[in-house]
Amino acid sequence: MVVFLLFVFSYFEKQKAEWQTEPQEPPIPESLAAAAAAAQQLQVARKQDTRQTATFRQQPPPMKACLSCHQQIHRNAPICPLCKAKSRSRNPKKPKRKQDE
Repeated sequence: MVVFLLFVFSYFEKQKAEWQTEPQEPPIPESLAAAAAAAQQLQVARKQDTRQTATFRQQPPPMKACLSCHQQIHRNAPICPLCKAKSRSRNPKKPKRKQDE
């Protein structure tokens, strides 16, 4: 059993030595490394932008109820688009007072 373990151990040591003698990949030129880093930063920035736009929700316009048909219409609409009734302000403008001399 000991002989078998020694054989296995020596086998793996030989493979380890062979692995170390293999030539390593040539280094990446600096310009390509810089371009790869810039591309990766752009991808990260785009992911952050998509997260921000995904959380942004547009608010619905301010609404009021039509006095005739009670449907929701835009608060600045002069007439109801459904029943064509003219809308009236709940707080009409007060006429200006004329100054007495």
